[in-house]
Amino acid sequence: MDRSMLCSFYFRLGLSYSEILNMRTLKRILRNLCLFRRRFHSDIVEVAQFIEENVSNSGNQQGYNWMHLRCL
Repeated sequence: MDRSMLCSFYFRLGLSYSEILNMRTLKRILRNLCLFRRRFHSDIVEVAQFIEENVSNSGNQQGYNWMHLRCL
């Protein structure tokens, strides 16, 4: 396996950046492969309130996929 394939494999296994490779090199490789962990960080309290409001109103009969789409 070449370096890109190994980095991609380790990334998909869920290893942290520092467990895979030198941070700067790894981020460059992952950026070239279009692999990102999270681009936008949301406040966890806002997310919890949003989910609670949706579940208590009309979302209590819906499943995980529906809630995931609503959160996006």
